[in-house]
Amino acid sequence: MHNFPLPHPDELLYSTIARAGIYHGITSPKHLLDEVFGHRSVIATLDLPSHIKNVAYQLKNTKQYPIEYLIKQHTLFPLYASFIQPQIRNKAIELMKNKTNGAVHTMLGVTASRVKAIQNFQVCRKCIEMQIQTYGEAFWKRDWFIPNLPICLDHGPLTIYKEKPSDSRHHFQPLIESNFSIESFSSVFPQDFIMSYQVQKLFKLSSYPSISYEQWSHFYHGLAHDFGYTRGKHIKHDEILSLVLQHWGKEYLQTKNLLCHQGEENSWLKNIFRKHRKSFSFFEHLLIHLTFTPKEKLEDIFHYVQKIQPVFIVKTKPNETL
Repeated sequence: MHNFPLPHPDELLYSTIARAGIYHGITSPKHLLDEVFGHRSVIATLDLPSHIKNVAYQLKNTKQYPIEYLIKQHTLFPLYASFIQPQIRNKAIELMKNKTNGAVHTMLGVTASRVKAIQNFQVCRKCIEMQIQTYGEAFWKRDWFIPNLPICLDHGPLTIYKEKPSDSRHHFQPLIESNFSIESFSSVFPQDFIMSYQVQKLFKLSSYPSISYEQWSHFYHGLAHDFGYTRGKHIKHDEILSLVLQHWGKEYLQTKNLLCHQGEENSWLKNIFRKHRKSFSFFEHLLIHLTFTPKEKLEDIFHYVQKIQPVFIVKTKPNETL
């Protein structure tokens, strides 16, 4: 495809591909797939798209948009990359370059997470005005689709449209407001701005930290110990819950589907302070970081956790020496 549009700053790849269809007057979703990807099985995915190597190929003459750059700057992958094991992260990147068959959402924990992906198109109307003034057109901005944070950090509540991305699996829908009908406006909490500010820092990390489950386990146990929430080897889970409730508020946590209760044995809050056997969402990690160490820089926390050397106990049989 000639004259493939360059991605705007903070624009989703989904949006860039949709604009390509507008630029070339392509009205058929299947025709657009043929032009960009060379086949018609690609699913139009907002957050964690596939076949990114094909988009990079369309932009190869610019020499400015390698595959890894497109993943980091124009998808929601950075929300998950820093909180998963390195081998899983690397495999997910390889899948996003090519065909994923939905595996990326599963392996990054998105499918099973309490923090669900955004299911509707949503926008900041003031941002759209600024986009048109600056670029002459509107586009889907990455910041509008952060799970559990349907707000604009600069302007507040988002406008939520009735139409959903899943209404057509292969259709990359461009942002033309006249094509959409308003459903509602998002509810905004003061805490959302604090979380959104941290997410922007997450997006701006120069590289993804390589942190294992064992390192996260030791970090959170050490955090509880340093703040006096341990008794011997045991974590004072109820006291940690009281602290989190006091810091964030019951209503906020309930709205985010992360409210825990005293005596709840399998809550995410208890499990994040136990031995990690799976990844936790960016939202859950940030809630804990901002509760215990709100003044610490995110990159400093990652740097500290990366240096943790977990101590593994080797079990021996009776009368056996090492």
